[in-house]
Amino acid sequence: MGAGAFLLAAALALTAFNLWDGRRAGEAAQAVLAEMPEHTPRPSPEPGEALEIPDYVLNPDMEMPTVEIDGYEYIGVLSIPSLGLELPVMSGWSYPALRVAPCRYLGSAYSGGWDLTLFTCTPGGRTRVTVRCEAAP
Repeated sequence: MGAGAFLLAAALALTAFNLWDGRRAGEAAQAVLAEMPEHTPRPSPEPGEALEIPDYVLNPDMEMPTVEIDGYEYIGVLSIPSLGLELPVMSGWSYPALRVAPCRYLGSAYSGGWDLTLFTCTPGGRTRVTVRCEAAP
């Protein structure tokens, strides 16, 4: 009986910690989003005006531009409107960084077949889910 009560208390404590940690991560991500500069689309050229070729088209191996906030470097914002989700994306992957925001594992949006590939675990961590994304125009 005592062991059952202990296990139930441990489960409740773990659930409370996970809820607190999720809330903390959400607040951290929102704070970073508030500090990120706004991304503005390039203006369309006037008729007859030469089209500017972006640097990454000429050199797809170049590093993606980053913004440093609170000691972490970010490459952009992941937005999934149907889920009401908007999160900053870190430039480099590490376990401590994952506690703050989604991270880029490797690669660049300038080369490869997909603009972004997300890896995540299912609850309990038994399997992984891969989501391949294309940038919205």
